Amino acid sequence: MIKKIIIFGSSGFIGTKIIKRLKSKNNIKIYGFDKKFSKQNNQNHIKFISGDILNNKKLNKLPKKIDVIIFLVGKLGGPESLKISNAKKYLKINTETLIKVLHIFKFKKIIFISSEHVYNDNFSSKSYNTMEYEPEPKNYYGLSKLVSEKYLYYFYNIIKKRKLSVDIIRTPRVIDKEKNNLIQKIIRKLLRKEKIYIFKRSKFNFLDIDDLISAIMKCLNTNKNKYRIFDIFNNSPPISLEDLIKIVSKKKQIKPVFSYKKKETYDHNPKNLKIKNLYAKKELNWFPKKETRDIVEDLILNEFE
Repeated sequence: MIKKIIIFGSSGFIGTKIIKRLKSKNNIKIYGFDKKFSKQNNQNHIKFISGDILNNKKLNKLPKKIDVIIFLVGKLGGPESLKISNAKKYLKINTETLIKVLHIFKFKKIIFISSEHVYNDNFSSKSYNTMEYEPEPKNYYGLSKLVSEKYLYYFYNIIKKRKLSVDIIRTPRVIDKEKNNLIQKIIRKLLRKEKIYIFKRSKFNFLDIDDLISAIMKCLNTNKNKYRIFDIFNNSPPISLEDLIKIVSKKKQIKPVFSYKKKETYDHNPKNLKIKNLYAKKELNWFPKKETRDIVEDLILNEFE
């Protein structure tokens, strides 16, 4: 039997990577839904539909009975995510769209991509069970993701009465060498001998795109009627931007020039997160292949290819 999968937000770099992994499988019919597609994208067992989730006419072009939903839609965070005036926008784009999808389609499994932004600064998970602690987001992007997770829990327990598979993936900054990213920006500034401004004592987590895709594939291949939350982080401790600069500078024998941002500048990113991925290892048999140093070195090599 052919398995039907809808990927909402499939034109982004995560969605396109998932499609590349799935398109060679003959037993799968993929529907990609996003705002950026054209008819030329359609091929064999992949059908792309351009539209807004909040537009019913566009959603009606999709089959209502589906096996799996992969939900990637979302407005990303940034300094604007700290402003309460933007809270409604984040909740509309990141949460209201999900709720609408949940109530329109009949499906067996949903994979929801959440974020490290559900956590606050200096959060440390003390066990493998992500259900044992309650996050406190520091910005409205993280809040919208957490509200979405909570609604999924309500939907799973009350509406579907646990006859559903829900997998939530919380991930740090995902690094794809084909897409512009924070590490790449730092590398390029160092190569151009530009001054870099950073937050003092702030440490960050990074994840290679292929490690994230492998976790999504593991979720896709299991269909347990469970509500599961996975912290998909690599095994490296969080790294400061100072140390990241030192790695690049030493590798390329460059004298770095950087300065700390003013104290009154407030960083929207959750800092110094010490997150364990033990539950993902136990439940999914998932193990990251690249540590943060590997990611940095790959990006340095990519600049000279």
